[in-house]
Amino acid sequence: MKILPYKTDSKYNYNHAIKNSYITNFSMYNFKDTISFSSAKVNKDDAFMLRNIKHLPCACCGKDMINEKDYVSLKSKDFQGPASQVLKKLRPYYKNMRQTEKTVYNILKRTSPKYPDADLNTLINKRLYYHIARLEAKQLQIINKAISSVNLNIKDQKALEKTMQEVHKILFVEPKDKPQKRNRILEEFYILRYQADEKNKIDKILKTIEKLPNSQNDVDSFIVKYAERGNREIGQRLLSPSLPTLDHIKPASKSGKDDFSNLIVLCSKCNNERDSIPYQKWFLIKPEMKKNIQKYMDKVIMEIKNKHLPDFEFYPASIKRTLEKETKGKYTIKID
Repeated sequence: MKILPYKTDSKYNYNHAIKNSYITNFSMYNFKDTISFSSAKVNKDDAFMLRNIKHLPCACCGKDMINEKDYVSLKSKDFQGPASQVLKKLRPYYKNMRQTEKTVYNILKRTSPKYPDADLNTLINKRLYYHIARLEAKQLQIINKAISSVNLNIKDQKALEKTMQEVHKILFVEPKDKPQKRNRILEEFYILRYQADEKNKIDKILKTIEKLPNSQNDVDSFIVKYAERGNREIGQRLLSPSLPTLDHIKPASKSGKDDFSNLIVLCSKCNNERDSIPYQKWFLIKPEMKKNIQKYMDKVIMEIKNKHLPDFEFYPASIKRTLEKETKGKYTIKID
């Protein structure tokens, strides 16, 4: 069983969109403190100092983060007016943007000369249907792969067919630019799992469905989502994944302490991706973190030696202990 699109107007046809796009050659690349300061043993000012070390690399991906002070200095008016002017203001932060945001920035930059008076929202909407068509093609491929990977009993097969009817409506009956389609598709499959007898087989489907593109890892999804957002939100979204955030080594959901001995700084993107995955498993998913957490700590130690982080002398040794404990000695850092 496959989900196939309805016959659509050529305006939404995938091949038509590619053929007639005025940009036909670009590369496709494939946020949050979790601290309650009112109850934590963490001083807000100390947390701010740690997060805002200049050129601080993310302990996970190793990329430098955008300084929080610079981010908050951008006012609403900085995101208004012609997109070319806004992009010029954001240019100093380009090197710190994450890959999806860099690609969107470059698309907008290349598109802006064609529409010199367009603001960010208008510019994104000029490209909207091209990216909807690309996104639909990717969604279809993933959904078809997911539902063809299992053989279900008669009851669950009928339930799956009903689910696919709802997914079909979401993708091809609803307005093309209606938001939150990914979330509602996922919701339909979660409902299916709740009702199914063979939950293990539905879990297999869900594992693939959860790979549907989202605005953090896919340019087309970003454009589609932010076509309905204001200029300030679009501009801030280009920067926010690169902001510094405090991450619990031992997750707060597993009784991890709100204490500097359990906190390191990750960019918002990596923090969101990690969620509450234990570090022992996270290091396997992100093997580059072994090198990058050392890079992060080397920078922190340098700041401590230069007296830019008063009262943090204990920090490197306490992080080393927590890291070794949480990974059962498999991972450590040098602090000498």
